[in-house]
Order: sequence, then structure tokens, then C-alpha cells
Amino acid sequence: MDSPAAGPAGWRRYAPGVVAAAAATIAVDLGGYAAARSLGADAVVGTILVGLAWLTLAAPAFAAGGPMSLDGALRAGAVADAGVVVLAVLVAAENLSVIGAVGVYLLWAAVALAECAVVWIARSRGARHVVAAVAACAVLAVCAGPFWANRLIDAGSPDVRRARARAVVAVNPVYAVANAMSPRVTFVWHESRNRILYGYSSLGRDVAMPPVGWYVTAGAYAAIAAAAGAVAVIRRRR
Repeated sequence: MDSPAAGPAGWRRYAPGVVAAAAATIAVDLGGYAAARSLGADAVVGTILVGLAWLTLAAPAFAAGGPMSLDGALRAGAVADAGVVVLAVLVAAENLSVIGAVGVYLLWAAVALAECAVVWIARSRGARHVVAAVAACAVLAVCAGPFWANRLIDAGSPDVRRARARAVVAVNPVYAVANAMSPRVTFVWHESRNRILYGYSSLGRDVAMPPVGWYVTAGAYAAIAAAAGAVAVIRRRR
């Protein structure tokens, strides 16, 4: 039966998993910040991209590890909430604005909740771990969309190409965090020196880069979280 334990005893049971998720997130994020500083890279960009990669992989894994849905949600939420620590460091020590930090946090939270909700559609613990791996891979694939979606972006009429380009950008958390960091931090993938992945994309080269606000991406993942959460609740009631 998937019912949360009430009172202090219930929270004591949830605490170890939540603390572990938060502690691991803080260690990874601050480690990313230290590495970016030591390598001479942009500390804000490097740290936030490390945080996004960690959240994409860790949030569904921690959500699947909880014995109950509330426990899983608290663990996944801790991964997003613990990122506030490194965002506060970036605001205090680097050039990230408070508004930019809030935007990045809201995006992180939306992605974590979406992955968590999808994971908890599965009923058994084993199935949840499988779904967690699939969810993480799906978000990573979306982040790489500008690379593998070239044929989709290049085909069709100009209006169709622009619509597809906008869709590819709108669902991509990497572009969203880059937009959220602006204007205090300017990071444009196709104008950066190290275009390891997105330099091979048609976006910004053959098709104009569509302007998409970070809040559009956050809203899309929040909608996924709401829809998947509703399905999970209905399945458990049945």
C-alpha cells in the first residue's frame, strides 16, 4: 500500500534519503564550480550546466529509490532545492543576477518534477528504476536535439522549418538555462569558442535561432509533471 506515514516517525523515515539527495547535489554542484574556476572557464555557465546534468540523472534515480511516492517526490525535490546553495554562491561571488538564479531554479525544479512524476507512473520498484533510466536518457536526448534533429529542421517550407526549430529550442533545458542567465551572463551556443555539440546544428546557421523564453520550457516540463502525476494518482487509486 502506497500511503505516507504520518507524524514525526514518517518524516524520520524520509529524512535519510532526502538528506543523501541534498548532500550529493551540493557536493556535485560545488565541485563543478571549483572545477570551472580552476580550469579558467566561465564559472556561472560551467556550474549551471554541471548542475543541470546532475539533476537530469539524479532526480529520477532518487525518485525511483523511494519506497513510496511521497518519499520519491521529496528526494527528487531535494535534488532541485539543494541547487539553491550553489546558485547563492554564483549570485554572491560571480555575475549571476538574482532573477537569473530564480529562473534557473524554477527550470531545474520543473525538470525534476516531470521526471519524478513519470517515474511514479510505474507501480513496482524495479519498473520505477527502468523508467528512471528511460526518463533521464529522454531528457539528455532532448538536450542533444539541435544535433540529431538537423534533418527535421532543414526539411519543409520556411514556416515549417521555423516552427520545428522553435519546438527543438522550446523543449531544451540547456537553451532555457542559457536564456535564464541573461542578460548579466551571455552564453550563446553557436557563438561560443568550444562548439563541441551544437556547432554542428542547423540552428543559428541554416535556420535562424528562434527566441524562446526560459519560462516556456519550464512551463512545458511543469505540464508534463502535472499530466504524469495525474496518471500516477489514477493508477494508484485503481
